[in-house]
Amino acid sequence: MKRLKVTQKETEQLNLRSDEVKEIMGHIPTRIIRYGISIIAFIITGIFIFSFFFKYPDVINGAFYVQSANPPTFMLSASNGKVQALLVADKDTVQNGQLLAMVENSTDIDAYLQVKGIVLNKKLNKDGSLLSAVSLSCETDSIFNVLPVINQLGALQTVYSNLYRSYKDYLNFRQLDYHQRKIDLLENKQTETFKQIKLQKQQLHSAQKAYGIAVKEFSRDSLLFMDNTIAAAEFQKAQKNLVNQKMSLTNTELNLSNSQMALAELESQIIELQLKQTQESDALDLAFGQALEKLKGELAEWEKRYCLISPIKGRVALSGIWEENQNIRSGQHVMTIVPFERSQLLAKVIIPVSRAGKVKVQQSVNLKFADFPYREYGMVNALLNAISEVPDSAYIGTIYLNDSLVSNYGKQLPFKQNMQGMAEIITDDLTLAERMIYPLRAIFEEHVN
Repeated sequence: MKRLKVTQKETEQLNLRSDEVKEIMGHIPTRIIRYGISIIAFIITGIFIFSFFFKYPDVINGAFYVQSANPPTFMLSASNGKVQALLVADKDTVQNGQLLAMVENSTDIDAYLQVKGIVLNKKLNKDGSLLSAVSLSCETDSIFNVLPVINQLGALQTVYSNLYRSYKDYLNFRQLDYHQRKIDLLENKQTETFKQIKLQKQQLHSAQKAYGIAVKEFSRDSLLFMDNTIAAAEFQKAQKNLVNQKMSLTNTELNLSNSQMALAELESQIIELQLKQTQESDALDLAFGQALEKLKGELAEWEKRYCLISPIKGRVALSGIWEENQNIRSGQHVMTIVPFERSQLLAKVIIPVSRAGKVKVQQSVNLKFADFPYREYGMVNALLNAISEVPDSAYIGTIYLNDSLVSNYGKQLPFKQNMQGMAEIITDDLTLAERMIYPLRAIFEEHVN
């Protein structure tokens, strides 16, 4: 085993350091150093204990927007092209179903408005079927004013022409009234047949009486002839009279039977004509109803592509489109309809999926509006009322707000539809120790597993 060699210089340095160390180790520490170490140890111990009792909430941030329960309607263009007609101005009042604008297409706007009025005409439809807008008492001109000839309809021309054709067929059917005229003739003939039958019944009654008399006379003359009271010529005369009266009665009964058969035939013809009249009327009515429904469907699809129609009553707010002939693209926001009546205010919070499991109903939420800096105006305090069960890239939370937006600074924030900002959702409190231990435990569990 090699021996460790120490030089003289190293020996001197070792001795020097040994003296310094001995001097320090031999000196008693001052009181401030002793107490300082104790205080630092006490503070560290206190912080450690305090960390198990000090709690503060975890905050989850998410964007939000505020609307009323009847939110504004954003009118978007469904087609590319120019604005063919702009029928409203900014801040105009519009009604439900009012035409606001039309995108360029082959249909004339006046022709479209005529067709729209026809579709809404209560005289022409009820449950999709033709009513008595056409009647025998109506004049032709007034009838065609109900459904006039309309051109320049573009894509709607074919379906409207079919409607007009079916309407005209029904009109001609009602004006010609072929079946009803034949029915009227047969009913007149039926009335005459009734009269004829009545007379024939009277004749039958008379013939029956005459035949009864002839029978009695023949019986009497037969007895007289057998007693040789009357001549054979007289008896033959009575016999001939009986035969004649019998033939007259038979002919009368036959005529009455023929008349009754003719009456039954007339009734059958009338019923058959009435059935044909009903069938043809129903067929024309059905054809008109189908043509009308077809026009309604085509018109609705056409309106979706080229028209902007207000679905609510409200006020117009234009968005970049101010005059006709401006170019717009499909999906472009053209205008907004703001409802007059403001109902319950709702805040919709977009909650990120990350950490969303910590969010619960009735947790406190601080709403910081982008329009009003919270350091100056404060923020609105509220409670989370509902959370969507299934996320669509994020959960949607719902907050019911008071009618007036009052911040924690006591300031009234004026409401505007679709106000936006950031929401702070206050989740459950965690101690400081838990916040330090949970990450360490996760790391430990990860490595152990």
